[in-house]
Amino acid sequence: MDGQRRALAFAAPVTAPGDYIVLRAEMDAVVAFSACPQDILPINGKQTPPTEAHYEVIT
Repeated sequence: MDGQRRALAFAAPVTAPGDYIVLRAEMDAVVAFSACPQDILPINGKQTPPTEAHYEVIT
């Protein structure tokens, strides 16, 4: 969301190769995961090839 215009904003990501996040679920959770398959807007640059994404469940 663009807070000033109160509209959806489509900005380029600010991540770099090797960046990661760690999430901790404090209750049962269902998680959906996507490697940014945006094919409508060129947010990730033009002619960007598919990118691998990995996840790990730690118990």
